[in-house]
Amino acid sequence: SASDTSSFLKKNDYHRLIALWGSVSASQGVARMYGVNAIPHTFVIDPNGIIRFTDHPMRLTESFLDTLFQ
Repeated sequence: SASDTSSFLKKNDYHRLIALWGSVSASQGVARMYGVNAIPHTFVIDPNGIIRFTDHPMRLTESFLDTLFQ
């Protein structure tokens, strides 16, 4: 539930995450900002905080990850 998730995040000090499980109107703006138009959706963020991949996880290939982490 949203309550359980919220408690877990607080307990484990995940204070910088954006909750997307709330109301549809609240989450749509964030989803739109990050180009999320389907679920599941995956992001790969490099050590510098740059988003290197955003799409369906089935499109994330091993060869892409190899080049990203070389």
